[in-house]
Amino acid sequence: PPKIVITSMNVFDRPLRHLRSVSQQEIRERVSGMKSINLAPHEHSFSIEFAALHYVNPDKNRYAYMLEGYDHDWTFSDSEKRFANYSNLNPGDYIFHLKASNSDGLWAETDVTLRITVAPPFYVTAWFITLATAVLILSGVFAYRKRIETIKKHQSMKALQLESELNFLKMQVNPHFLFNTLNNIYALCQVNSENAAPMVRKVSEMMRYMIYDCKAQRVALQKEIEYLQNYVDLNQLKSARKLNVSISVEGNTEGVTIAPLLLINFLENSFKHGNIYFDPAGFIHGFLRLSEKGLVVVIRNSFTDNGVKQQDSEGIGLENVRHRLKLLYPGKHLLKIGKNSGIFEIELKLELD
Repeated sequence: PPKIVITSMNVFDRPLRHLRSVSQQEIRERVSGMKSINLAPHEHSFSIEFAALHYVNPDKNRYAYMLEGYDHDWTFSDSEKRFANYSNLNPGDYIFHLKASNSDGLWAETDVTLRITVAPPFYVTAWFITLATAVLILSGVFAYRKRIETIKKHQSMKALQLESELNFLKMQVNPHFLFNTLNNIYALCQVNSENAAPMVRKVSEMMRYMIYDCKAQRVALQKEIEYLQNYVDLNQLKSARKLNVSISVEGNTEGVTIAPLLLINFLENSFKHGNIYFDPAGFIHGFLRLSEKGLVVVIRNSFTDNGVKQQDSEGIGLENVRHRLKLLYPGKHLLKIGKNSGIFEIELKLELD
């Protein structure tokens, strides 16, 4: 069987960057001796030329090649086509396999291999995602601080309502929560987890809603529900196992509005004080029902009742909600909070505008 060699490698019909200043003979010598090669992100289209060193009926030599990681099977060619073309390869690692047969149809027992690595663009690398996330979160913190300053300058607001709103905003944009999320994203990037990009997207959507949509006194109920679902998805992405969390909606939400960020504390309370993270049987179930009478919200979560006070029904977050309900829906709401047999339940009935 013939000996086979790789004679040249071109990127967009030009020799490799580090070979453009040398002769064709040197190109053949260097390429034939290469075991691996690293390509830049834009060098995702290339061709590989090869030859069989067998001079008895060379026109009868046949070739077979395959790019492991891209091709599903061998590609066969004759002496008139001694090259392989590949275009628009995704970033990643590939192995080019090449073998040949002589005029008698005898194939070489071993094939020539060349490892090819196409580097990813900078904007999908771990360091760039981490940097972009840091900028996003720091921008959110800066915008939050500007929002606080604006609220403080709004002297026409009632003192009690202003204090409640400030405390509420502090509960929502919690630096501890943001930095923990950033640390989780960084850790996922370090191991090239596919969860890193979705987590960045969820944080971005949540920050956009809190900073821009929540400036209004009322927001679309559907947006509030999407914010709750993003919070659930974010916690799911941080967990190593599937969490038993659900939010269901009954009724038509089109055209229905609600005070912004009114329901998130109920959900945060369930994640913070329940046993969803350490008990496989733990759960959080949310239910929203719309009718002509208004909105009913029920959130139930399991908790471990081991004699230690695990869940406080009058914590800071829930007390904050009570205060806001008195200001925003005076005489138009009914809030019930209780626990029984390891289940904590919050029920809110609201007359909407």
